[in-house]
Amino acid sequence: MVIAGDHLDISSTVDVQAQIAVIQTYLRRLGDKTQLIVCSGNHDLDARNVAGEKYAKWILKVRQFGVPTDEDCLMVENTLFTVCPWWDG
Repeated sequence: MVIAGDHLDISSTVDVQAQIAVIQTYLRRLGDKTQLIVCSGNHDLDARNVAGEKYAKWILKVRQFGVPTDEDCLMVENTLFTVCPWWDG
């Protein structure tokens, strides 16, 4: 299963950190049940890298649950998947 971008609702009254906690919980649960691949979208950007570009720092934490995400590559059977993050440049 591939879930692509815009996991957060940036216009919501719900705090972004609370949204992140809930999304990470559900991504972990899904990853426990099926092969899951997740990439960021423009609504997921919560930090800046050394070049000053926005990126989804929070989404990288799903790797600890075995869920491939932004900038990962993996083989599923005979198919190579490359997970491309949203680029704010």
